[in-house]
Order: sequence, then C-alpha cells, then structure tokens
Amino acid sequence: MQRKITRRILAVIASATGILAGQATVAPAHAIVGGAWAGKTRHTVQVDVVKLNGTTTRCSGILVDDSWVLTAGHCLWATEPSKVTVHVGSLQLNAGYQRGLKGYTGWNKADVALMELDAPVPLGWAPFPAADHYVDTGTNLAASGWGQTAAGQWPAKLAVCTVRVGRYLENNEHIVHMDVARGDGIQSNGDSGGPIVDAAGVPHAMTISGDNSTVARAVSLADSDLQNWIVSRI
Repeated sequence: MQRKITRRILAVIASATGILAGQATVAPAHAIVGGAWAGKTRHTVQVDVVKLNGTTTRCSGILVDDSWVLTAGHCLWATEPSKVTVHVGSLQLNAGYQRGLKGYTGWNKADVALMELDAPVPLGWAPFPAADHYVDTGTNLAASGWGQTAAGQWPAKLAVCTVRVGRYLENNEHIVHMDVARGDGIQSNGDSGGPIVDAAGVPHAMTISGDNSTVARAVSLADSDLQNWIVSRI
C-alpha cells in the first residue's frame, strides 16, 4: 500500500442524530466506552452535528476545511440537510459556532460522506497535516467522540481513548480500511465518523464501526482514492 495523501485536513469531532446501518461488517460505532475526557493538545477543533429526526442519536466527523465535514455515510442515511445543525470549536457537546448544512454527498466506494456547511467557520488555528503513510500495526493511536458512555449516557465533554492498529484490509472497491483494538477504551454508539489521530494530532483514519467491546473499524485517510474524492468535491 503505497498510496499517499497530498492534501491537509483538520481533525475534528462531529456528533449527529440519526445513525442507521452502514456497509461495514461490524456494527456501526456509537460511543467511546472507557477512555478519558479529551484535553486541548490533540483535539482543538470540535464539531457537534445535531440531526432532528424525532430521536437523538449521534455521530462524529472530521472537518476537512472551513466549510466541509467528512463523516461516515451511514450517519446521514435518509437525512434531510435541513434537519442537521453543526457546532464547531468546542470540546463541550452542543457548544461552539453553529452552522446548518447546504447539503451533503455520499461516496459509492466506502461508508463516507461529505457535509457542506451553510457558512464557513472562523478557523483561528493551523490545520493538522493529514497522514501520508500507513502507520505500522501495533501502533497506539487516539480515537475520540461524544458517543454514549458505558453507562449509556451522552457525555457533556469530548471523550478520547487509546486504540491499537491491528490489520489492514480492503473493501470490495479496494479502499483501504484498518481494524483497531481496544486499549483503555473503544469506539461505540455515537463515534462513527470520528478521527483516529497520532500523538501529534495527525488523523490517520476515520471510525465507521465498532462492536462495543474489543474492536472497531475505520477507513484509512492514507487511501489515495478517498483523498482524491474529497479534493474533487470541496
């Protein structure tokens, strides 16, 4: 796997209401179980996406520039853009700059989607460089989100946990994914679409699914087809 990322992206967290089935082979990821509360070192830019569809469920996401958020495609299944509200720039749930959506677009090669905000957010920070390589298996990374805790509650502050890179694999469209194993926590209900970053805050993958106990699946941000698709849309 020698694909390279040529753009820079911002690591952010997004939470959204209304999560339905995705294409991954394990259950959609919903919440950090275990782990700890996030500090500001690696998680300075936050997005809270609220989907009003009669119920409250959540997702996470990655801000790729001041007007676009990358998230898991299943988070937006059968969703009207007018039902989604985005908050950017806070570690606290439902806080920060508020934005709506102009629209969103999915990708037919993997469980990913891009949401276009109805107005740019004021970026007062330097973007993190996107990973340009595949990290070694066994490497520890940090996954984060506002998903439900082990007690089944939505946390008021962003949660983060350590996960370990396991195997790499490709889906039927040859898009590279990675499985990550539980460290001091694991992604679960509400964490789909969230970034998995290294110690410097560089995002290496985006969570798309988890089984609430031992393993989660993510799409690799070092996949050149994914990166080219993002560039072609924003």
